[in-house]
Amino acid sequence: VWNNVCSGGGEMKVGIITSSLSHSDGWGRYSLEIVSALKKHVAIKIITAASQKKLENMEIYPLLPEPLSLSFSKIIAESFKIKSYLMDCDIVHCLVEPYAPVIAFANIKLKKPFIITAHGTYAVKPLHRFIDGILLRFAYKKADQILCVSKFTEKEILKRTTIHNTRVIPNGVNYD
Repeated sequence: VWNNVCSGGGEMKVGIITSSLSHSDGWGRYSLEIVSALKKHVAIKIITAASQKKLENMEIYPLLPEPLSLSFSKIIAESFKIKSYLMDCDIVHCLVEPYAPVIAFANIKLKKPFIITAHGTYAVKPLHRFIDGILLRFAYKKADQILCVSKFTEKEILKRTTIHNTRVIPNGVNYD
């Protein structure tokens, strides 16, 4: 997906969807490490739930509710709210699974390349609930790529869906 996005020159802009950029929780720590590595190569726009400290060369917009508070009506409302913030992005990467349906709905008109990172519990558990399962399956089908952090997570998602757009990329370690 990355290789096919920006062939016209200029700097690519990646929209990152996350709950926080903080070492105090798993999603936040993962997101902070990803954006710290990416900012060396691309422009980054971050849509998040929490106010964040300013990070060099990054636009940060605290627009989203907490990820585990999303209902169907909130998902639709949030997708309309953030769509305009993603218009100038070349690619959109959702790092927090509960936000994936929000981005999938926002992306219907935007038609941006769309990636979801699937970490584990929140990539699978919602598939067992009726409405949450429908919404997450919709997001998985709309995604260009689902990056699973383990073969186990990929296997559990594939047992519960009919998608064919997964890839396993294990989490790395920053020795610094």
